[in-house]
Amino acid sequence: MAAPSGRQAALALGALSSGCVGAFVVTQLFASPPPPKPCPSEKARKETFDTLAKRWDVTVRSDEFLAGIGRMRRRLVQRASGNVLEVAVGSGRNFSYYNAGKVTSLTAIDFSREMLEVAGEKRKELEPIPLRLKLASTHQMDFKDGSFDTVVDTFGICSFEQPIQALQEMRRVVKDDGQVLLLEHGASQHRKRGMLRQKPAGEACARCLPGFLLRQSSAWTWGVPPELAPDELQDALQSITLRAAALLCRDRLDVGSFAPDVQKFSILDSMPPRIKREVLRLASAEIFAERAMGAMVGMAVADSVGAFLEFLPVGKKGSRFNPKTLQVEGSFNKFKLKPGQWTDDTSMGLCLADSLLVCQGYDGADIRVRFWNWWHRGYNNAFRRDPERRKSVGLGGNVAVSLK
Repeated sequence: MAAPSGRQAALALGALSSGCVGAFVVTQLFASPPPPKPCPSEKARKETFDTLAKRWDVTVRSDEFLAGIGRMRRRLVQRASGNVLEVAVGSGRNFSYYNAGKVTSLTAIDFSREMLEVAGEKRKELEPIPLRLKLASTHQMDFKDGSFDTVVDTFGICSFEQPIQALQEMRRVVKDDGQVLLLEHGASQHRKRGMLRQKPAGEACARCLPGFLLRQSSAWTWGVPPELAPDELQDALQSITLRAAALLCRDRLDVGSFAPDVQKFSILDSMPPRIKREVLRLASAEIFAERAMGAMVGMAVADSVGAFLEFLPVGKKGSRFNPKTLQVEGSFNKFKLKPGQWTDDTSMGLCLADSLLVCQGYDGADIRVRFWNWWHRGYNNAFRRDPERRKSVGLGGNVAVSLK
């Protein structure tokens, strides 16, 4: 097998919670504390999954919702393309997230026949993507080398008795220029707070994929906001602004200069003026805050005082959302705010906040997609495959008029 170039990469996403196999991988490769707990055999795991298969979705639904795992699944799976293999597919919880415009076919394997039967009942969620279900162990797959363009595994390593062997098998069956997409458990250094802050778990996975580059490894926490209702999203936005910096406008705007207009800062509309001014002061003082959070604060401030903000230059080849393919096309991270362009800073702020909560960072293209959907369809959901969905999430304000 030819050695791939540095451009050829696998995406390894670390996720949340602590699991004994996550601890096993980390401690075996990096000698990281704490010591791994005894893990049940694969036979015992299989018996458990066989027993729980019919009620599996109901069992995990609330936990996944509260932890925001649906968002993580969606972000990962939508990167899949070509002929895709999903290992440890379970009940098919990822099926609705595959992009029919990018995926040619999906082969899904699991060691539990009962789980595969449940997954088969969700075949319609994949249409028109062809689906092949196969009873198989990830430890020893009978596919030829380089059979797939993408291999996907979400929280599957915790079901493998030999996780390193499973990772090596994933590497074998993917093409040299393909990708391995992982959303996995890891060992926590902050067990009292229930947080995952240990990137070596992702790096450990990458070491088991020789010739591949670890493109991204994220440390998530159990506190990641779930799919929020508009009023809850506004509360989350207020919380974010408490530690955000108006990073791009801190040299152009004096916080004190717009005190008379602070009532227009509608993101904080429920707070008294004194608290609003303190929030803005804290936001401007925190120079290490993430750029996106500063942009969110700056957007609303600019709308109040008519100031000019430019997050990144927008050229003729900037990103745009194609409503036919539901894909972002062109260069990413192109986003611009002009004076008076958006008069409803609350609805725009919510679109920005929603994007931040999903992406865990500033992604101009993602924000533009959400704006497009709110403007044209009246809802802030850019990633559903149904282009006719009309349900509004009630962000408020006539953004269509604001953007004309």
